[in-house]
Amino acid sequence: AGAGISHAEMFPLLDQAKPNVLDLFQIWLNLPKKDKMAPPTFKMMWAETIPRASPAAGVQLALYVGAFAGVEPPPAPPAHSYAVGPETAVVILTVDLAPGTSWTLPAATAAAASLHRSLYLYAGGSASIDGRAITGRQRVKLRPDADVPLVNTGAEPLQLLLLQGRDIGEPVTQHGPFVGNTQQDIRKAFEDYQRTGFGAWPWPSDAHAFARGEPRFALYADGTREERPL
Repeated sequence: AGAGISHAEMFPLLDQAKPNVLDLFQIWLNLPKKDKMAPPTFKMMWAETIPRASPAAGVQLALYVGAFAGVEPPPAPPAHSYAVGPETAVVILTVDLAPGTSWTLPAATAAAASLHRSLYLYAGGSASIDGRAITGRQRVKLRPDADVPLVNTGAEPLQLLLLQGRDIGEPVTQHGPFVGNTQQDIRKAFEDYQRTGFGAWPWPSDAHAFARGEPRFALYADGTREERPL
């Protein structure tokens, strides 16, 4: 978000006969102080461009950010993202395990010092993570330098989210949607938002959704429009 941007997540109901199921994760990556006021930008990751791999029968991986053994690299993040450099060791990966399937999550290839790894069970009945029984939606903090055996012990497909990254090494102050290094940064963010709204909102309502028949599209700050079929 850099210097600030207004955004909303609205999705048209493409299927009129059954529920439109969606898993949505809003993951915040902090920015170092030198990039806090970078121009806001984004990159669209289309579903068909996300690298996927099956390291074993019944195991599916999808890599959204970073590097992971056996999976092709994903599209590069925006230029000022904290994930843009390999030194931050940021990884966002989903792991799907069929019922009865086991697989070992390999240790991180980056140095373990100041590196954090967490595994979130977000769908499925039960699992064994490094020998520990897990049920329901839970987070498990992992040692980054250790292999972690995973087993789907339930009767439903198991879905896990892996988040990994290195400490930014700077003070963090957060209030609502604003993140800075100091309380003064937060006060300035409030003032900027009250003065500018973080840019013009071009849509006719706060909850705007596009027509179901329109193609998928991304409209970038330079005016470039990218389209994909539904």
